[in-house]
Amino acid sequence: MSNVTGDGSQALIDGLRTECEVLQRFGTLLEHEQDCLVRDDVEGLARLTAMKYSLAQDVARLEVARVRSWSEAASGEAQSLWSTLRERASGAKRLNESNGKLIALRLQHVRGALWALRAVPRAHTYGPDGQPGEAGLSRRVLGSA
Repeated sequence: MSNVTGDGSQALIDGLRTECEVLQRFGTLLEHEQDCLVRDDVEGLARLTAMKYSLAQDVARLEVARVRSWSEAASGEAQSLWSTLRERASGAKRLNESNGKLIALRLQHVRGALWALRAVPRAHTYGPDGQPGEAGLSRRVLGSA
């Protein structure tokens, strides 16, 4: 690559700086998401989802602009920022994959719990009135005939 200076190079540098900042925020958001997953904070996850989606759209938009600018100019500073950008993107990818594994593990636990609940005979469950289920149990009060 040649070292080009001028407006094209500055646009590329500015875009890379912005993209690095957005990826830094995205990584921080993924860390918060991971905390919510570990703490079973469903409400926190719901709040983060919209922000995560918005930042992912920003990253995609900035990527398109970067590719366009890259062909116009790539200085030494741009190369350095590109390296930083790749490191942050890699970190965000690792966090996102880790969070995906946590979500899959949670889902597996929920499915296991649901399976266990479905396997319990109705005699051991309670009806809507708070009384034991009907399977083989009498509803007579002790002492009454």
